Amino acid sequence: MTKFNFQNNLIRERSKRGISQRELGKMIGLSNGTISKIENGTRTPDLPLVEKIASALGVSLEELLF
Repeated sequence: MTKFNFQNNLIRERSKRGISQRELGKMIGLSNGTISKIENGTRTPDLPLVEKIASALGVSLEELLF
């Protein structure tokens, strides 16, 4: 069984690039509160949103999901 590690990968990749939750939110049209909920697991993004996040961070879906 493949384990998804999206929240940790998102936090790591965003932090590596020095991008705040607010900045990422602006890049993809969401509030920093929504980014926070995604990172802490209280909101699950759909695949199109995950694709937007990956594109904004310059990573592949695989890097973000696994």
